[in-house]
Formats: sequence, C-alpha cells, structure tokens
Amino acid sequence: MRLNKFILLVIAALTASCVERFIPETTGYEKVLFIECLITNDTAVRPVVHISRTAPVVSQAGGKLTYVPEKVSGASVRIECDDNNITYFPQSGAGNYLPDTVFKAEIGKSYKLIINVDNKIYESDFQKLNASPPIDSITCRHVLQKRSEDGLIIEGYRFYANSHSSEPGPSFYRWTLDATFRYQAPYLSTHIWTGRTTNAESNRLVRDCWKSKNIPGIYIANTRGLSENRIREAPLNFESQFGDELTIRYSLNVKQYNISESALDFWDNVTKLVNETGTLYETQPFRIEGNIRCASDPSAYVAGIFEVAGVSTLRIFVGRPSGFTIFPPECFLQQVGTRDFPWYRLPPLSFVTEQSPNVFMTANQACYDCQLRGGTLDKPPFWKEN
Repeated sequence: MRLNKFILLVIAALTASCVERFIPETTGYEKVLFIECLITNDTAVRPVVHISRTAPVVSQAGGKLTYVPEKVSGASVRIECDDNNITYFPQSGAGNYLPDTVFKAEIGKSYKLIINVDNKIYESDFQKLNASPPIDSITCRHVLQKRSEDGLIIEGYRFYANSHSSEPGPSFYRWTLDATFRYQAPYLSTHIWTGRTTNAESNRLVRDCWKSKNIPGIYIANTRGLSENRIREAPLNFESQFGDELTIRYSLNVKQYNISESALDFWDNVTKLVNETGTLYETQPFRIEGNIRCASDPSAYVAGIFEVAGVSTLRIFVGRPSGFTIFPPECFLQQVGTRDFPWYRLPPLSFVTEQSPNVFMTANQACYDCQLRGGTLDKPPFWKEN
C-alpha cells in the first residue's frame, strides 16, 4: 500500500474552496473505494450514499490533475436498523444511491450501512442516533484575516457556535452552514433605452434581492477532556468586507450534528490532511480511516464515513457592520450618447439615469438590476428585517 503518496481527491474536493491544493512530488497512488453517507432525524437532510474511487492529484507525467474520481455504479446498498427494518438504496445517477422509500432515522435507534460491490461486502458497525442538543447561540466578531492568494489583510465577521449538553460527556459536533443575504443594486434609473428612444421608467422593482449560498468547509468541535460538556465559540465561517454579503443584512443558518467519536476523528484527520500543506514533507499524508470496513476481505482498504447524527438548527441575522468598511462590487457610470459611447452601442432595454437635462449615464446593468448578480426578487419566508 502506498496511500501515503497521494491525497484523496474526493476528500480534498470537500474543502477545495477553503484550502490551497497541495501537489505532492510523487505520483504513486491506488484507486481506493470512498464511501460517504449521512443519515439524520431531520427530513430536510436527504440521505444519499455516495460511492467513488479516488484519483491522484497529479498525472503520471507529473502534471496537474488530468481526470476526476470515478463514480461507482452497480452497487447493492442498504441500511439496517436494530429493529430489523431494512431500507434499500437503489442507484440514482452515477455514484449516488437514494432510499426507495421515505426514510427518517429515529433518535435512540442504531443503524448499519452495508454495501456489496465488486464481489466484496463493505459495512459499518451499528451507529446509534443521539439527539442533538439545541444550539445555545451563534455569535460573530470583527476580525482581521490574511487573504491566501495575495497576503492582503482583510476585515470581516468571524462566526462562532456555542452549545452545551446535559448528557454525560464528551460530545462530538459537526456543523454545516448556509447563508442568505439581502443586497441592493446601487443605481436608481430614470429611463430605459428601448433601442430607439428613452422612456421614463424606474428600476425600483428590480433593485432589492436576496441570495443564498452553501458555505463549504469542515467545522467540528468536541468536549473531550473538558471539565464540562460545553462548547464555547467554536469557529465557523468568515465573511469578508468585499462583496454583497454584508452590505445590508446577512443571515447564517447553522445545522449542528451530534456525531460519533469515530466520525469526529475522521473529519479531524481530513482537516489535518488538507490544512497542513506547509509541513507535509515533515508530516507525511496518512490514511483517512473511517468507520467502514471490508467485511469479506479484511486486507482491503476503504475510505469514508457513515454518519448517524441527531440535528438541531439555529438561524441568526446580522445587520451591516459599523466597525469596518464594506466594499460591494464596483460600479462605474458612463455617459451614453457621446462619440465614445453612442446610443446604438447600448443594448435595448438598458436602464439609464438622467443626471441633468439630456445628459444620460449608464453602467453595467447588474448595477441597476440585482437579479443579474445572481439573486432573486422573492423574499424568503424566514426573512426578518429586525
């Protein structure tokens, strides 16, 4: 086995947006089966079994990645409960397996993942689903952070999770995050260019938008070795001063998973692997051991994790920061109808602003229509302005 000579690309993909990819000097690798599945008591978290084979991050010629992990088809997948109920997960697309019926795990019960593929049987031990305690609070604090690509120091908000459990410790947590924010197109139009003439028209109905995004990264913490079963300010995501996110109002939605110790150790090892890019020649990459094994061939190595976790959720809202400057995407006005920018160069149905009689200015239409920056005019049902 030469697994210490490559990085599992599937694992790196989970955190690619928050780390710099490390390209090792060696091209040695082996195609290892990678299995990932999360089941919870939350019907909003759809259970999916992902199966793939890992690929090297460099080619045999020493160049950068030339192909992606292979999605594994043709597997037989099921989850068994300790009450003898069995749920089958037929294939739904390459490498993805979904339950054939409505599936919701129940608190207090234990579950086992069993996969038959390539004439080998892979399985986990029974994992008990423990309820997740409520999240006490999500807080944020003004911090400075160095941007990796150019070393620039930027300001922003760092968010933190606080939680505790009345159960005897220790507790093991993982958080997943998504955000929604309100922003506004900066310019107010007075007219619209039809392609032949200007008609009086405001863009007020397309100035205010909401946009949602998933936040990548691995966010974990535990109370192992602590005097009380309490998490204080576990660091979550950082939102910088650049962009639309913090211009008006920002909402962070946090899901807290009460995971097992083996799952915590798995994600901790993944974090170490992808974050220790500066010292990998001193600390060589290691196997990412999860809680899945090959029952039919103990010598066969399999990577991945089967998580069985209770879920609790908390959403918070924060307004525009006052302690540091926010820099939304830049917009520049340009006079239209001049020799350098005649009207015919302006696309029809473009918003323009009459700054003085017969002096019209315009800009990139995303500076007038917020939808062109990826948002929607529909206010989310959970949105709160105060």
